[in-house]
Amino acid sequence: MSPDSFFSSDLGNANNDILSVRRCVDDDTPALTEPAVTPTPTPIVTPTNISIDGVYSWGSNTAGQLGINSDNAIGRYPFKISDANATTIIKSGRDHNLVLHNGDIYYMGTNEDTLSQSGTIVKNITKLTVDIADSTTWSRIATNTHHSLVVGTTGAVYGFSNDFNYGSTGHTAQTGTFTQVAVTGGVHFVGAEIEAGDFHSLAIGADANVYAWGRNNVGQLGNNSIQDTAVHHQAAIVSGISEAAHIYTNADTNACYAINTSGTLYSWGGVQDTTNPTSGTQHILGRADGDPLNVGNVLLPQRARYFSTGNDLNIVILKDYSLYMWGTFYDSTGALKTIETPTPIIHNDSLEGIQGFRVSSQTHTNNTFRSALYVGFDTRLYFLTPVSYDGVYVKAGLQLISNDLNISSLSSGPDHYMAIKLNTANIYSLPHSDSLIGEVI
Repeated sequence: MSPDSFFSSDLGNANNDILSVRRCVDDDTPALTEPAVTPTPTPIVTPTNISIDGVYSWGSNTAGQLGINSDNAIGRYPFKISDANATTIIKSGRDHNLVLHNGDIYYMGTNEDTLSQSGTIVKNITKLTVDIADSTTWSRIATNTHHSLVVGTTGAVYGFSNDFNYGSTGHTAQTGTFTQVAVTGGVHFVGAEIEAGDFHSLAIGADANVYAWGRNNVGQLGNNSIQDTAVHHQAAIVSGISEAAHIYTNADTNACYAINTSGTLYSWGGVQDTTNPTSGTQHILGRADGDPLNVGNVLLPQRARYFSTGNDLNIVILKDYSLYMWGTFYDSTGALKTIETPTPIIHNDSLEGIQGFRVSSQTHTNNTFRSALYVGFDTRLYFLTPVSYDGVYVKAGLQLISNDLNISSLSSGPDHYMAIKLNTANIYSLPHSDSLIGEVI
């Protein structure tokens, strides 16, 4: 595969623009000789606006991941696929999407290891039947390329994969069924929040500790090692974090993050050099010490409200709703830029600091650009793309996707996207439920 070979999908917006979204594909196309550039808007017909409550999807549809029952490879504008309310949760995988609504799980796309044993393309949003005796409805979902997790009505956590998964499902072998996760020692694990990494899993327990299980080849279990052993199919506490509120993980670098109830952001994992595992990975962890084997604090000018990580692009929303980032991105000339510590993001045109309520970094490897979905103070949906870095600020361009208000939740895949709209006046002043707001107050 040539790292520069790609196809374009389109992301429509309310300014009659197409936002070019590029994704690597496996083919024998020769590498391009010209540098990659920032996507340029192209006029099209005005798309349908996000005007009705619900879950919307758009972007690449090559595997049916948009759930719109279409053979088109591209969804050019947000299309409603499901109803939504304040407890609806959306999760994007590499080639599939999940929606949790009113206790039921719905999926679309293809990934034979994650949800479907047949591996066939599912073009319609489809209810998932889960055969677990002690639960018929679900409170949480998480998904990635190789496995998925669910939390039942009792708080029990279950994992599923149809392939060898390094214990990320809570089982030592391939099962093709949902397996209940146990804590080290055999007691069934009760979880409040879950995240699925590449071959590892994270959860917040009923005791507000962070737990991890699965593969540990780059320190993602937070146990001060990179040793893989058979016992890692059982959840174990990640030391150094108390009163955890939210957890996050990056499927590409396998770095992990957590925010506690005081707004402290922690990071660990993501070893890049296994021959020298304690060597610095500052641009992944956002910490000056950069030691991935130890859990450490990310130094921020204010406490963290909200965080997103994906494709080596990490963005945090602070107490005053300002956005800071670290990681890597391709600038407007195609050069790869690296930022090792949290850096404020400003608007490329106005040079004012960018503030907002929500952000979702594009997940999985993309060798041409880094991007994120973003909800501003106007509660509208934008595409945020870093374009330059001067050592002090990151400049980013904003592309409006829809003029409609009250976008409450976001989820980004590598080149396909989901958002939830709720027609509720001043949605971000509502009581802060976990599923709707997902932030530390």
